[in-house]
Amino acid sequence: MYKEKSKFSIIKEITLQVETAKNIYIYTQLLACFISEQRKMGHLFGRVVLLKNETDRVIELKESRRSAPHGLYSYTIRLDPFQQKKIGATMFHRRTKLAARPTVIRIFVDGVDLFDKVLTPQNFIDYFRISLRAGEDEKVIVRGVRATRSDQFHRTRLVGSLISGLRFLIGNDEHGGQEEDIV
Repeated sequence: MYKEKSKFSIIKEITLQVETAKNIYIYTQLLACFISEQRKMGHLFGRVVLLKNETDRVIELKESRRSAPHGLYSYTIRLDPFQQKKIGATMFHRRTKLAARPTVIRIFVDGVDLFDKVLTPQNFIDYFRISLRAGEDEKVIVRGVRATRSDQFHRTRLVGSLISGLRFLIGNDEHGGQEEDIV
């Protein structure tokens, strides 16, 4: 009877160790996912830029580095029709510094490159909101609202989210500002 108890306790201990190992593995996977998302999006007080696709077409922004082979892009942001997305304002600038090569962001509409329309990493820092809309002859117009000094505080993730929520509650969800052509 004593030996069977010890076998049972050994099996129980091994089961507990396996469960602990599984939990540790799951925890490390979740932590790695969280860290990778944080690196993509930036920290909580980082500045953001709002990208708005105001067309009925899929728009992709693809990061292209100098001297990279044609068709090789290092990062892609996909905007479905009428979708908007917040990204870190300094993300492309930071990636350019890490790669030590100049970068441009190419605009693709339904998979077709618009060779005359490219953005620079500085555009994402300078503008609070970047809108992509359809113009005459199905061409895409890129317009932006330039960030002012007072916007710098509102552009942070945490404060911007709180202010957006308050604007939504009181019914004034529009951010004032003069739009201008970027490219």
